[in-house]
Amino acid sequence: MRKIFIYSLMLLFATGCIEVAPQEVHQDVKISKNKTISITYDGTFMDLYDVFVTMDSLKHEQSNDLPNLDEYQKSIIKMLRESKLNKKAYKISGHTFYAKWQEDANISYPNPTPSLLSSYGNEKIPKILTLNSMQISSSAFHFSYDEIDPESKEPTDEWLKNLIKKYALGYKGKVSITIDSDLVLKSNATTTTKLSDGTTLYEWSDLKFEDKESKIDFVFSFDPMDKDRYKLTSAPVGTSCKSLIGTDCKCGPFVLYSYGGYPLSYRGYVIKSNNITKKGCSDKDGNVPSITSKITGNCTITMLNEKESSKLCGNKKIKH
Repeated sequence: MRKIFIYSLMLLFATGCIEVAPQEVHQDVKISKNKTISITYDGTFMDLYDVFVTMDSLKHEQSNDLPNLDEYQKSIIKMLRESKLNKKAYKISGHTFYAKWQEDANISYPNPTPSLLSSYGNEKIPKILTLNSMQISSSAFHFSYDEIDPESKEPTDEWLKNLIKKYALGYKGKVSITIDSDLVLKSNATTTTKLSDGTTLYEWSDLKFEDKESKIDFVFSFDPMDKDRYKLTSAPVGTSCKSLIGTDCKCGPFVLYSYGGYPLSYRGYVIKSNNITKKGCSDKDGNVPSITSKITGNCTITMLNEKESSKLCGNKKIKH
């Protein structure tokens, strides 16, 4: 029962395996153009001792394994300090603690590496933000807000509802991201401030777990070409390409490769872009030219098998 309840709180507070509830917390992220990132996460947290006491009182007999408050809070401090990223952890008063984590890392594709921004890993660190790769390119990434798990169910016990409400009402979250604005593809920050060093500070200052409007939607890329790519991929199907990027859209170009990583020479293919379909043959280096379209939509390429390729491309030798 204790594990089930802790799991419920973990979902509610997005705290991973850590048995404290964040109260007033701030996550600060600084991103440089050389793909390095610095993250600080700090604030106040409440222990869950009254949860264990309440649960213990609901049993037919009092448990012998419930630690006293002093022992329990010492274990909390120990747990917080066990993280290799923890810089500070101490009790403030009552059931309230202060903790701070800091990390410097590189951003890589396809899985960004910072532990403080990851939903996975063994670090017992409360999360506000997660960082994910975008499919538009290997240089694009997306920040999102760690919300309540949509699969988690609201508890039916009134005492449990009241305890969760107690922690949720005390929660105040803030996020700040400092980055060169020319890297940003999308932002819904509450405030934006240009800094003296040329970077821009994006802030979300009033995040709440119970507020469905508390969402962070922030997309950035280290590749300048992704600005147009993102406009195209995020626009509704059928949008005028010229209205988005000032020119027609391109589907391609492509290079066809075998499973062994070698270019497929003179291989037949079919490209489809919206209502446009074109058949052709790759050149000696496996290159396939692009086709253009006036509106946004699907873009696919399909390789033909060797028999179909020979029929389409003649007697040219197919290299693997």
